[in-house]
Amino acid sequence: ETGINAEYGISSFCPGNVWTKVNFKGQLPPLEGHSVIKSNNKVFIFSRGSFIILDLETLQKTISHAPDALALSNATFMTSVLFNEKIFISGGYGEEQTSSQLVCFNTATSEWSLLPTTGNHAPYLYFHSATLLGKLMVIFGGCERSMFLKYSQEVYILDLETMNWINPVVEGSERPSVRSNHSAVVLDPTTILIFGGFFMSEYPRRKVYYNDLWKLSISVSGDKVVWSKLTTTNHISERSGHIAHLFHSSSGPQMVVFGGRTLENQVAVPTDYLHSLDVSSLTWTSHEVIGTPSSFPMPRRNHKSVFHGTKVFIFGGSYVIEDTDGVVFNDCWMLETAPWLYEKTKPIYLKNQIWSTPSKVPTGPPTSSLEDVTTLQMRSAMSLLFNQKEVSDLVITVEEKKIYLVSSDYFTFTFIHFISNRSTIAKSCSLFQKVSLRSFTKFFLIICSPYLYAMFHSGMAESSSSSLQEMLFTYDTMLTFFRYLYFNDTAGAQSIVDIVCLLTASFCI
Repeated sequence: ETGINAEYGISSFCPGNVWTKVNFKGQLPPLEGHSVIKSNNKVFIFSRGSFIILDLETLQKTISHAPDALALSNATFMTSVLFNEKIFISGGYGEEQTSSQLVCFNTATSEWSLLPTTGNHAPYLYFHSATLLGKLMVIFGGCERSMFLKYSQEVYILDLETMNWINPVVEGSERPSVRSNHSAVVLDPTTILIFGGFFMSEYPRRKVYYNDLWKLSISVSGDKVVWSKLTTTNHISERSGHIAHLFHSSSGPQMVVFGGRTLENQVAVPTDYLHSLDVSSLTWTSHEVIGTPSSFPMPRRNHKSVFHGTKVFIFGGSYVIEDTDGVVFNDCWMLETAPWLYEKTKPIYLKNQIWSTPSKVPTGPPTSSLEDVTTLQMRSAMSLLFNQKEVSDLVITVEEKKIYLVSSDYFTFTFIHFISNRSTIAKSCSLFQKVSLRSFTKFFLIICSPYLYAMFHSGMAESSSSSLQEMLFTYDTMLTFFRYLYFNDTAGAQSIVDIVCLLTASFCI
């Protein structure tokens, strides 16, 4: 048990997309325009002068404040990178500060400092991106602090060892347009991917959102950068204020994108869209979100995130339509990407699932000798449901021992999708092939429970009890069959034969 008090909602199981609402010990403040960075198991959030430290293992929260001398009490929309246990915070909107200095927080000593830099420094920016490549902090885009709003398309590079700004030679036949509030992810030690962003044109005055993808190649020394525009297929909508993370799967690098603001019918609205980009094929995939409103994040923009293991933690953001008043969120959500690492097939959809413990989510590939990816994918999903108290809505008690099951109709597939590669025993039971998991479980329990059997045949209403007893079979036999049903575990085959024979006979009655 991790002690996390969380609501799990499974959106499109691709075959993952597991959303978790994480409740830290102590309420988070509303967060928008904040900076988020992770060091080991701790997340550091800087927002309007407050410095929040969250422990991802214990879920403890501590809050402190940056020294007034740093002039950051109202700063928003800054960026941060972590280098040698130090967090470097650049830019921000709301406070006057010289851009030749950089705010630094030492995570090892908890000391703040204002570090001078040398060279031709970047202007004071906000809504920009800052990405760490080795010892280089690479800044791109954003808005400049000046008398008039000015968007940037420049690249600025700071060597964090020497604190010297580098003036790189910029090459490439095309360059990105000026933009802000885009995303930037590291593809490899010398490459950054830039996606999306926003620009307010003056003449005519209109809002421009981008969905283009750019590759920024940077030399190890930082003295040369090369822009390349990448052409993708299955385009997704233009957006800004989204989050993006890149991870490596068995099929190559994948970039996951969530949320942000986009134009729908010429109205700027926040979204809860979840997409992934196969970087090798440059193909986008959109993942449908299924479930109750409380089982996945509300649409939002300007949220921030960190990548921890195989999980993406998302903090805050806001829901604002156009420029009206809206709501700023104080929540945290976790997206589990582990199944993406070993699956390549279409999504399995699970509906309205409620979980309580993130530790129950598998963090590695299922073990199987089967080659059929549909069955592999199915068993990966089923492994989340078998004999788990936290997710169960049906408890069977046999010989004073409990078996935890899921009876609800979470799956939209038919039973044949799962048993198509089962043993000849299951294949011979053609009557099972069009029965949903819920219907099959219900029928199975009616046959195996004298109490339910009598109720069914007496014309009484269907039981709504979540606890059943008095089964015809022993605990070991029942457990063996359900392991076969959920995992294709054929150990104890004679018990399986006995139950299958009973069910087959019951179908014929």
